[in-house]
Formats: sequence, C-alpha cells, structure tokens
Amino acid sequence: MISTDTGFIGALSLDGMLITAKGMLPALISAKGIGLQRVYLPYDPVVPIQIFKDLDCIVVQHIEEVFQHIEGQETLPIITVQIFHDQRPQFTTTLQKDFLHIIGHGHAKRALEIAAAGSHNVLMSGPLGCEKSLLAETLPSILPPLTNQAQLEVMSLYQLAGERKGIQQNVPFRHPHHSASSVAIIVGGSSPRPWEISLAHQGVLFLDEIAEFTKKTLDMLRQPLETGQVTISRAHSTVTYPSSFILIGAMNPCPCGYLGYQVQSKIEWISYYR
Repeated sequence: MISTDTGFIGALSLDGMLITAKGMLPALISAKGIGLQRVYLPYDPVVPIQIFKDLDCIVVQHIEEVFQHIEGQETLPIITVQIFHDQRPQFTTTLQKDFLHIIGHGHAKRALEIAAAGSHNVLMSGPLGCEKSLLAETLPSILPPLTNQAQLEVMSLYQLAGERKGIQQNVPFRHPHHSASSVAIIVGGSSPRPWEISLAHQGVLFLDEIAEFTKKTLDMLRQPLETGQVTISRAHSTVTYPSSFILIGAMNPCPCGYLGYQVQSKIEWISYYR
C-alpha cells in the first residue's frame, strides 16, 4: 500500500517506460515543501537529487519497477540518494571575466563594489570605449556565491524556461539586446514562462544602451525592482516568478556617443537604491 508521504514525478510512455518531464526540479522542491519523504522519478542528469536531504529519491526506469518496489518484490539498483550536513556537491566557479583583471577605473570599480555589497542598482553613463560593458560583465565575480536554496531556485527557473543549466555557484548574468521586446525581457505569451528578469534572479541583469529600450519595457521593470517578483495573469491561470536581481544600466551621454570624449577621463556614475 502506498503511504501518503510518497510522491511520483515524471512522464509515462506507451511502453511503460518512465521519462523526464518539464519542471521536475520545481516539483521536487514542492514535494519537499509539503512534507513528502519518498519520491519515485526517472533519471535526469540535470536534476541534482543529491542535494535534497531528508528526501528519498528513488530512480526508476519502468512503471513495473515502481509496482514491484512498492510491494517489496524487488530491490532497485539505485534506491536512495541522500546527503548529510557535512557533504556538498562539487562546483565549478571559473568566470571568463574577473573584476580583478580590470586595470584603472578606480571610481567605477569603487561604485561597483558598493553596489555589490548593498545589492544596489547602478546606471553608468560615459562615452564610447570607456569599458562600461566590461565593468558590468565582471560584477558577478565579486558577488557572493549562491546558497543551496538559491541554486535550486535558479535551476528551477532555467528548467521552466526550457534551458539546460547544471548546478553551479556562480550568479546568473543576463544581457538582453536593446531590440528585445518587453515580452522577451519581462514575461508574457499565452503560456507565461520565465524570461530575462526571472533568469537573472539572484544575479545581474545588464541593459546596455538602456536609453534604446522602449518606454513600455522600462516601465514594466518597476514592479520587479520593487517587489522582487513578477506576476502575470491570464484567463486560465496566474503565475508568479521570482525576479530579485541587480540592474546595471549603461548609456552614452548623447546620441552619437562622443560628448565629452576628449575631456572626460572617467565614467559618470548614478546609483539609485531600491
């Protein structure tokens, strides 16, 4: 007999094989949240079942294995994957661009350090070629690594968006083009899924040439910046995705981008707080 603390996650094919389904990681997080102690699921290399303590994840390949295991007739090759407090999975924390490698730009680096320490949003204004984009791309290297809970949140959002992302401690960095629509940056469509602001959750959202983004897109950023989440309502459902990120904007001082190019030796910084 199946107990009330047992769950089943996955998709069943016509031949009885169990295959992975969309959103397995969020389902595991929900299973743990409602107090389940055992979950049957198919194997998925992207789902880090080893980081779920106090939750027995039983990997199965066929529906017959599930019935036999429940009835005690068969012992599965992989029954329980569980970690304890002193065990941690291995991570890779290599970044392509490091804040340490930037030479000069003392005022700009100081501003970014303050922004990283207090999770402040920053607007950079300067002429062409003053390395605004490079400075923004190196900000993740001075941010704290993701906690265990934050890693699960980020991986869940990427899986719901249809992107394969392995477990890592590096914070996300998203850099959408200024020609992207408000739907692609915020969230939208008939079946809303996480887009850029949610994929930047716990990380950095960099809007280069921020003045080129539409007024509608910039206005839609106000709610996520204030609340740390975005809610989209449709006739058939209402979804809420987390979107707590550091916004870095960059712009030129004039349409041509060369205003003050000869006399300006450093970037002008305007930082505002949430």
